[in-house]
Amino acid sequence: MTDTSREFDVVVFGATGFVGELTARYLADHAPAGTRIALAGRTEAKLEKVRAGLPPAARDWPLIVADSDSPASL
Repeated sequence: MTDTSREFDVVVFGATGFVGELTARYLADHAPAGTRIALAGRTEAKLEKVRAGLPPAARDWPLIVADSDSPASL
């Protein structure tokens, strides 16, 4: 999964929500090595909290602060 034309292979948008966090946890446990994953949501502090609670594979995943009401942030 290394398409070099994109910065990330997967961005979990809404990672601080119930389904987003479950998805992030699944990816941390099952994504192939080298998969470039980022967590996205509206609040950096909440994203940091979610990432801290994920398995070790997710510890260095980048965080993207973005709001669907703000197209420029996407």
